[in-house]
Amino acid sequence: MFDINELAICYNETLESAINRNAPFRTKTIVTRPYLPWFNTEVKSAKREQRRAERIWRRTKQPHDFQIYKSKKNYMIFVMNRSRKKFYTDFVLEHSSDKRKLFNAAKSLYHQRNDLHFPAYEDQIMLANDIGEFFVQKIENIRSELDLSASDFHNRVFDESIALNACFDSFEQLSEEDVKNLITKSNGKTRSLDQMPTSIVVQCQDILLPVLTRMINMSLDSGVFPPEWKAPDVCPLLKKSNLDTCTAFENLIPVRNLSYVSKLTERTVFNQRLYPKGQSAYRKCHSTETALLRVTNDIMMNMNRQYVTVLVMVNLSSAFDTVDHGILLRSLNHEFGIKGRVLEWFTSYLSKRSQFISVNGGRSRLFDVSCGVPQGSCLGPLLFVLYVSKLFSIVEKHLPDAHAFADDSQLYVSFKPDSTCDQLAAVAALEHCIDDIKDWILC
Repeated sequence: MFDINELAICYNETLESAINRNAPFRTKTIVTRPYLPWFNTEVKSAKREQRRAERIWRRTKQPHDFQIYKSKKNYMIFVMNRSRKKFYTDFVLEHSSDKRKLFNAAKSLYHQRNDLHFPAYEDQIMLANDIGEFFVQKIENIRSELDLSASDFHNRVFDESIALNACFDSFEQLSEEDVKNLITKSNGKTRSLDQMPTSIVVQCQDILLPVLTRMINMSLDSGVFPPEWKAPDVCPLLKKSNLDTCTAFENLIPVRNLSYVSKLTERTVFNQRLYPKGQSAYRKCHSTETALLRVTNDIMMNMNRQYVTVLVMVNLSSAFDTVDHGILLRSLNHEFGIKGRVLEWFTSYLSKRSQFISVNGGRSRLFDVSCGVPQGSCLGPLLFVLYVSKLFSIVEKHLPDAHAFADDSQLYVSFKPDSTCDQLAAVAALEHCIDDIKDWILC
């Protein structure tokens, strides 16, 4: 009888053996050309005429032929610009409600760089190991600074005894139809840790569905997240594509790629989501735009009342990677009523994690991960939101208004500008709120 760890290993080995036997890996050189979606038949015809005129002029060297060539070239440029403008105008109108596609289109227009260049490294394995060491050391430095601050700072004890209306102590078992729906709604991308392309797994779901269902149910029922699923492949990406230097490790963020079956299991747990009311991140129909609209609307409404607003913006450094597992598990237990087998599952999910770095074909050694929630996973963003949910209960004690998007929080208070008493009270409320937030971070 397999346990979940053995079943996960057996599943991976079976898929890898099947794909190697029926579709062995081969290297093939493919010449790629830039894709121009606006390059239509009219542009192609104008470009052909321009090249024909150029060949005639280069053969005859006659001024008359040169003028014809210039005319054809100018017309080709005009047609090309007109076609490009029409395509992107129609694209913006068609996808005005899809911010992801609009941002991607803007990146392609501005030719923002996403590639990594490290000329000092000839050995890509050494590069991957150094990046991995940097990520680990960066988090250790941040946590040591917090520990040092905590030793010099008097921390108030926050009451965690919240009256819970319900507790969440067991997962519901999934049917094969439930897992099939999960597969249908998944994005279907293949990651480096997948032994078989996800598209083939989806096509073979009638055969694999019983195994996938059993693995997910065994994990949830036993409260164990298999070690096979806890060592993601980390792909370093630039924080911003337009940074002047692409060679400094400080400009990189770790994005973790996980196996397909582990993400299906995480999605099952994610569907039990709980969100603080003031948080816009990682929620359907919520975005940076809705967060901005909320804060702007509050400020404008107070302006109509002849009030001024003081706004403080709070950002947590390396927020996802510095989440303390002990504090997170206590929060899940005391604030959200997660107990029993569910709490055991989250404990297993967070414990004994590791990661390795892949960059430019080089792969690093394994690095242990003792804190943080994985970016690139289904549960990572949710767990982070639950982790910082305490922030809102702290803010509510001092301020009427606050909003957040992931690790960016906006604290604000409005008051009458002609009242010195109101001004002092508003500033004092903000100062006490920030002090309590600092206490919470250091506790």
